[in-house]
Parts: sequence; structure tokens; C-alpha cells
Amino acid sequence: EYIKFYVWGTLVIYIASFVIMVAEDFACDGFGMPLFLIWYFATFSLLLLAPPDSNSLNK
Repeated sequence: EYIKFYVWGTLVIYIASFVIMVAEDFACDGFGMPLFLIWYFATFSLLLLAPPDSNSLNK
């Protein structure tokens, strides 16, 4: 359930940031690119820091 919410939230933010980037003609000083990069690295670092849940893998 939590993973489903995480995946959908990530997809929504990626799509929104991509739409913003296209609307800004891929301007580097716009809002879409920083939003995308910040979310990308935040989720990546969260995945690295997350403890492995071996119980859910065995179900």
C-alpha cells in the first residue's frame, strides 16, 4: 500500500515537472527542472537509506 502510494506520487511529480519544463521551453532557471532533480535525488537517497524489509519479501 505504501509502495503503491510512493510510485503514484513519484509518477505524478515527474509528469507535472515534465509538463512545467515543456511549458518553460526547458529553461534552466525555470521551476520544472529543479523540482524534477530535487525529487529525483530525494527519492533516490530515501531508497538508499531505507532499511531492507525482509519480512514483506518472504510473503
